[in-house]
Amino acid sequence: MAKRSRIHLVTGASAAGGRLLAILMLASCLAGPPDSTSLDEAIEPLGDVELTYATDPTHQYSLPHGGSPFEYGFWATMGEQCQRDGLPYRRVSYSVWHVGNGTCSAIGWASSDPADCRVNVWVRNSAGFLSGTCYLAVSKHLPENSCGGRCGGQAPAGCWCDTLCTGYGDCCSDYQGTCMAWIDLRVDDITRVGNNIQATISNQGLGGQLWSVSCKYGSASWDVTTPAWIGTGQSLVIPLGFFRGPGEYFCWAKSASQEFYQENNSLKRSLF
Repeated sequence: MAKRSRIHLVTGASAAGGRLLAILMLASCLAGPPDSTSLDEAIEPLGDVELTYATDPTHQYSLPHGGSPFEYGFWATMGEQCQRDGLPYRRVSYSVWHVGNGTCSAIGWASSDPADCRVNVWVRNSAGFLSGTCYLAVSKHLPENSCGGRCGGQAPAGCWCDTLCTGYGDCCSDYQGTCMAWIDLRVDDITRVGNNIQATISNQGLGGQLWSVSCKYGSASWDVTTPAWIGTGQSLVIPLGFFRGPGEYFCWAKSASQEFYQENNSLKRSLF
């Protein structure tokens, strides 16, 4: 998804620009800087580098620039808000580097809001239709007193994010909004892979925490506890153990707020 951004040109004549370009640049300077325009199609996110939702992720972005016959500089805003998949990330640090022709450097955070992971950068194009790319990496972390990515367990600050915390009175402040948020888990498929079986679990609601998957086969029943965050529209493949024989398998997914079997979060599948 393209990220909204702003660009402000700072014009300057190039020695190799030619007489016509010098006249155009002079007219631009006399008229003042142009209105802000967007770089909606220019600043694109690179692949995310994440360990788990409970650790500190780093998200990367790129800004291609250049293709001009003359040299000029501009500033732009790269990045996005820190929150992702409903998790209340906060910014930690950033780094900016450049590849190709021209230069870029960081100006600073776009705002004083710790939940704003955007960064202002200064970019200078090279003359002669040469191009380059400015890169930004922003590291984030989850607040130690937040249940984001920690539903079913304890936050580093000591408060809890499990179903018992309401009785003990030691829930983190965002427990209700994070762990008890509307989550709509679905078991989309149950398949056999060699001597094992697995289930594909998706979330059709808000981002939330998958806690476990329960299954039945004949008289046998078992639970697979797999705490994992599933964002809106995302899915995970969960190993369910060994293949117990041909027949019908019945499995359902549970979250911190979906403790028991519900018709919309279960699936029956015959495996052979």
